[in-house]
Amino acid sequence: LHDVTDRDDPDHPPLLDDLGLTEALRNLIKSMNADHNMVFKLFNWGEEGDLPSEVKINLYRIVQEAISNIIKHSGASVAQIHLSRTEEGVDLIVMDDGRGFDGSERDEKVVHLGLVSMRERAERIGGSFSCPVSEQGAVVAVHIPQASVE
Repeated sequence: LHDVTDRDDPDHPPLLDDLGLTEALRNLIKSMNADHNMVFKLFNWGEEGDLPSEVKINLYRIVQEAISNIIKHSGASVAQIHLSRTEEGVDLIVMDDGRGFDGSERDEKVVHLGLVSMRERAERIGGSFSCPVSEQGAVVAVHIPQASVE
């Protein structure tokens, strides 16, 4: 097993240490906008500060998984990524204007593994994860409390 802070680990994007989470996400969004026929937008509030490497890696990977699900399953034209840092911690919200999912057995099979992976990543860094069932777009929300990002 690799330590998630190991820069040689393929799970560790080098931009995270060099530029920080916000800039790494900006680069990811720029790439997605160039490669896909939909619009991705990043909104950032608050200073990122000195987040632990494990927090940055897992939040980045959650965004990647959410974007992958949006591209494959949503039929969305616009997706938004909101990242905020407050005195309460870090909040990440990824939403789209696609078809959402209704919680049916078919939908559960399609989105289940990605949701499990995102939930596990959020919990691994002391956070909470939610993805409410909706037929009008999907929303993935992660909250990492301040105690976990100090």
